[in-house]
Amino acid sequence: MTFHERRFPSAPVPPKVKNMPVPLTVSDFRRIEAELARLHYGDIPVGWTLSDQLVIDFFWGNGDWRRRTRWLNQARKARHRLFPRRAGETASLNLRGRALVTWQLSTPRIDQMMLPIVEQLGQDHCAVIMGHKADIPGLSQDIPVIDGGRGPKYRVAEWRRQYRMDRPGWARELKDLCLQHDLPSGAFETLSLGLLGGSQRIERFSQLLHEHRPSVVLTEYDRNHLWSCLVLAARRLQIPTVTLVHGVIPPTAWVPHRLWPT
Repeated sequence: MTFHERRFPSAPVPPKVKNMPVPLTVSDFRRIEAELARLHYGDIPVGWTLSDQLVIDFFWGNGDWRRRTRWLNQARKARHRLFPRRAGETASLNLRGRALVTWQLSTPRIDQMMLPIVEQLGQDHCAVIMGHKADIPGLSQDIPVIDGGRGPKYRVAEWRRQYRMDRPGWARELKDLCLQHDLPSGAFETLSLGLLGGSQRIERFSQLLHEHRPSVVLTEYDRNHLWSCLVLAARRLQIPTVTLVHGVIPPTAWVPHRLWPT
């Protein structure tokens, strides 16, 4: 093994399976993305929250399409439907009127990008929401930090009612989409699980934003499974959203809610 291979290991590759699908082309990706955008949770286009998953599993070709994974996704969907993830408490936090800044993970690259922004906003005018709450080197202890993976409690009964209404339509659309684009066996279960999780996160973030009413939501990356839901929840409550564009813009680039033409 060379020094470069030890220092910069390649991303893990899923096991090879029979009939492994060819990764999507850019045009196929855009068509599927547009079709998923038609799927709504109530009046919210929950299909947008699958964009990052489309890139990783289908466009990059990193999806795990083994039969056991298909069954596991079915079990996960039943588990999250029957026993939604426990939420944390945020009642003691003071977020009203502050800018809510997302911070998926504390890494040298993200810290270097976000710390100057937080410093410019000022510790009395911002709060941070993380994908997994952890200490951020250099961040003032006076800035509130929320665990985005364990947001506030929400009305699970209302979520179940809306989910039961929307799920049959999602299933029909996803089955048609999988057949039309010849997606691999297991794609339906993967996308269905993503929609279920997205709808729950939208409800959780809607409750957070309704209770604390930040002045604006600023994301460092609005495409992942967390912050795409946060942005949609903010739009639901007419709270302004801003995202940062950093690095290069790939063919699958996505600006919040398609501000750019396809």
